[in-house]
Amino acid sequence: MIRAAVLPAAALAATPAFADFGAIAYAPESGAWGVAEAASRGEAEDGARRTCAGYGGDCVSAAVFEGACGALARGDGAAVWGAAAAAALGDAEGRALEMCRRLGAGCAIEVSLCAAR
Repeated sequence: MIRAAVLPAAALAATPAFADFGAIAYAPESGAWGVAEAASRGEAEDGARRTCAGYGGDCVSAAVFEGACGALARGDGAAVWGAAAAAALGDAEGRALEMCRRLGAGCAIEVSLCAAR
């Protein structure tokens, strides 16, 4: 099955030519999220939180990864969510779904990405 997501341009922070780190931020109260890739961990986290905050809410770093993949799953209601990082995209998505399902039902992948290695 092929999954595609249409994201608003602002949801993705500018990606540098060599982005070793990726990050996903999430606001459990509003359901807003943001992602970023950058050359450093701090830049990736800050970029994801800044993008998320632009959509409203108190955003937290949900997943930060280096040369790996991350995923965010959401369920019924913004408070039902899970995020994870892993070497392979499918593993990150599976772990995020597992974490989400521990909190409730209706979980599906909201966003996932991999940082360059």
